[in-house]
Amino acid sequence: MRFIEVDLNGTVVRAQLNDDLAPETCQAIWDALPFEGRAVHAQISGDMFRMLDHAPIPDMKVESGISFQHPGQIIYYPGIKEIAFATGVARFRGAPGVDGAVGRLTPLAEIEGDFSAFHKAGYDLQFDGARPIRFRKAADQETPFRYPEEQGRKIEVDVDGVKLTATLLEKLAPETVEAFTKILPVEGRITNTAWSGDITRFWGPVGPEGELGLDDITEPENGQTLHWPGYIYYFSGWKGIRICYGDNGCMGGSWGAASMTPLARFDGDWGAFRQIAKSLFVEGAKPMSFRLLDVTE
Repeated sequence: MRFIEVDLNGTVVRAQLNDDLAPETCQAIWDALPFEGRAVHAQISGDMFRMLDHAPIPDMKVESGISFQHPGQIIYYPGIKEIAFATGVARFRGAPGVDGAVGRLTPLAEIEGDFSAFHKAGYDLQFDGARPIRFRKAADQETPFRYPEEQGRKIEVDVDGVKLTATLLEKLAPETVEAFTKILPVEGRITNTAWSGDITRFWGPVGPEGELGLDDITEPENGQTLHWPGYIYYFSGWKGIRICYGDNGCMGGSWGAASMTPLARFDGDWGAFRQIAKSLFVEGAKPMSFRLLDVTE
């Protein structure tokens, strides 16, 4: 567990290097610290900004290559030695016509906690132009990674006896959350998905396709077509739940990306779910249930 600090024109965040996923790249970055450059908006990649100057490390290969990004993720593109930051709805893209315009990237690090001020500073780059960005070893190497915190009612997610909690995203999807809580508790099973990568499918108690019975919810509510790890989604097209745990692209009709409603988000360290999810295509379906937690629990 190693942490760096990133200072974007005075706005500082701490990030944990993904040594387990990209050991060679992380070591090269660590050895190069401190270094600095100029940050600019990514222009064609959504809520993303990048360091305009090349990272001062040797040529590297992509490690644990990913195609999709999520908020708080720092990525590295070895092809042009570029460090980029996803702070919202974003997907890394190269210049139109360039080979590998949407290529595989190295997941370099994760920004901890509430990074809304950092997101705002990155967003403002499109108005302010290039601003200084600095990288250094974090002074605090002891405090564990601070996971993002959501405010709202909690549910318990039980997967094959492993119990986790998640926060319902009532501000984003009040109607869907209300309909979902009315059917709780609910039991079913979980499998991998047929088309979508690192997304699992919850088979509920209604109908042959594992529907939940939320018949009044017919359209996505604040729907997302980029799906983020640790989020529980309601897929209104199939009237069921999907849970993202890694690199994915949930397919909808006509082979396009599905728009799904962000229903809840896992709290804290949810790595146990990821491990179970990865085992499903070998071990088969596992039992899964949801229940609403009392505020005193």
